[in-house]
Amino acid sequence: AGAKVVRPRMDYFNLGVRYKRRLAENFAVGFDVAYGIEDYRLKQEAGKKLPDTLLNNRERMIFSSFTGGVYMRFNFGRRGNQLGKYVDLGGYGNIVFDHTHFIKNKQADGSTIRSRITGKDYYQLLNYGLTARVGINKFVLFGQYRLSNMFYGDKNLPELPRILAGLQFVLG
Repeated sequence: AGAKVVRPRMDYFNLGVRYKRRLAENFAVGFDVAYGIEDYRLKQEAGKKLPDTLLNNRERMIFSSFTGGVYMRFNFGRRGNQLGKYVDLGGYGNIVFDHTHFIKNKQADGSTIRSRITGKDYYQLLNYGLTARVGINKFVLFGQYRLSNMFYGDKNLPELPRILAGLQFVLG
């Protein structure tokens, strides 16, 4: 409550590398590092509290971060020299190095006011959580659950969604 996002208008872009080391025929461990952007488009409705109670025509919060993670991989079936079918279970941590708050309002005279706000201190610099992936060759369904709070507790701000899910494409 107070921090609803327009669904499915929550964008997540991630670019990184993943390394794994096989320990047994069907088991491996690995790590990944990435640069990521989380873009939340906030619903403008009564009861909105994040980051304030003002209603705008459009409002977005964008968080840029460096992410690192560790995982265990369970492989299924024959693979040969390809990715095959697998399930990854692990954890991640990210360091938020930039946050931008965008606001857009149309005025009665037809003009538009656009605001870009940076330098706020209400968000946590470190976030962490659990991750799971199901891969079939170069396509990966992934899900993340953020265990940490996005905002400092003394700011009394509602949390953004903790669950993030999507589709990844393996380039290499």
